[in-house]
Order: sequence, then structure tokens, then C-alpha cells
Amino acid sequence: MNKIQQKINEGKDERYKKIKFRFIVLFDQVPSVGVARIGGRFLDAIIYLVTFGCVNRNIYDLYAEDKGFTLTKEMKFQFQPLHLIAIDEQRKVFAVSDVNKWLPKDAKNRALQVGFMGVHSDIGGGYGGSLFELITRQFVYEKSKEYGLSIWG
Repeated sequence: MNKIQQKINEGKDERYKKIKFRFIVLFDQVPSVGVARIGGRFLDAIIYLVTFGCVNRNIYDLYAEDKGFTLTKEMKFQFQPLHLIAIDEQRKVFAVSDVNKWLPKDAKNRALQVGFMGVHSDIGGGYGGSLFELITRQFVYEKSKEYGLSIWG
């Protein structure tokens, strides 16, 4: 989104001028950290073991390039963005990002950040078949109805 907003601000490409952010939902936004970007459960397990005890250092603070995604002042939304957060996550490489971090307290595009039970993969349905993902999807559905938006038909 930041790159799209940057293109809109530059005004060089006509395609970007037509983009309007109406509503955005972020599912447990976390930074891309070190080798965690490569993905996979094996690497996740290795990273967890390293951060848990062997090194006993905060990998997030050492290797997070930008400490996660944040909304910028330039972004304009028709409706308040949502950021659904996993409150039970223990892995340091999945430390939650405060997407409002760089915004003034009175900014109109501040996200509503709501915590849900579960870990990172539960919130957005990363592994599928989780009851937690149904709860977060229902929350998004209800919020979109409040805004008069039709997400699923």
C-alpha cells in the first residue's frame, strides 16, 4: 500500500491516479524478519528455538528492516482501516506492528486495532481449518456491513 500511495503522490503514472482506498483490513501485520521471509515450518521451528533460548536475543529488534508496515499520513480511506492482532503469539519474529505508529493522534486514517485470541497463523487463516479464522472473518464481515460495504456478495 505504501508503494501504491507513493506512486499516487508522484502522479507520473495515470493508472495510479484512479486508485482509491475505500477499506483495508490487515490480518496481524508483522514485519518481514531475516530468514523468516523464506517461510516454511522448518525454518519457523529453527528460528523459534534460536530466539527461545540458544541465543536469547531479540531477533525482531536485530533484524527487522522497518519494524513492520505502518500507515502514512498521505493514505486516505473512506472507512477506518482494521488491524486484527494475534494476542497469544509468543514467537519474537512475529512481533506485532503498530500500524498507527507514525500517525498523529488525531489523524483520520488511524486504524482500529483489535486483538483476538490465537497466534499469527490463526488470525488470517494461514493454515486453514481454524475456528479462530472464522471469528476474525465474521468480525470483518460485520464491520463491513456497518460501513455499508458488500464484501461477500
